[in-house]
Amino acid sequence: MKKARMTLLLVFAASVTLAATGWYEGFTLFRAAPAPSPAHPTAPAGRGDPFIVDDASAQRASGIETAPLVESAISVGQAAYVTVVDSKAFIDLHKSYATAQANRDAAKVQAQTSEAQYERQRGLYKESNNASLKSMQDAQAAMAND
Repeated sequence: MKKARMTLLLVFAASVTLAATGWYEGFTLFRAAPAPSPAHPTAPAGRGDPFIVDDASAQRASGIETAPLVESAISVGQAAYVTVVDSKAFIDLHKSYATAQANRDAAKVQAQTSEAQYERQRGLYKESNNASLKSMQDAQAAMAND
């Protein structure tokens, strides 16, 4: 009982921590962005991310090399075709096969148990009638059914 109570307490504490973190991250996510400094002006990129615009001398001092964009041609590779197969039928077949195997194994065990019971009853009946004829016949019928 103590273990379950401790686990429940830990789950609750983790949930509260995650909720507080989510609230704080959401709060900081929607805060206004700081104004750009005049030394490094920013402009929005395609996704809304800012990028820094620097003059050529600052770029050289930082080891940044730039080159103009050039047009390039992309060669088309090989085309590939796929066939999507619904795997539900295969999964159902596998499940029914596994069920059939389990049923077969259970039937084997049942048959072995019935046969052993019949042999015990027959042995007891043959030795001085320690088992009744009816119980031996019942065991024989059970063995025949299994």
